[in-house]
Amino acid sequence: MVGSVETVVDKLEATYDQVGGFGHLLVPSFDYSENPGPWKESMRLLAEEVMPRLNARIARKPAAAVV
Repeated sequence: MVGSVETVVDKLEATYDQVGGFGHLLVPSFDYSENPGPWKESMRLLAEEVMPRLNARIARKPAAAVV
């Protein structure tokens, strides 16, 4: 997903709602050894800004029923 921190949080929350919740977030990555700066910044934003906001939002939602 691409966008500002708030946009990514909104998109992840919408996905969470569409699929009935999820327990893990898989982040595909590539070898950015020639220019790792932007990738490291993306991972920092995900860990420090996106996930805390997403976790706060989804913590208020009821868990999906097991079918």
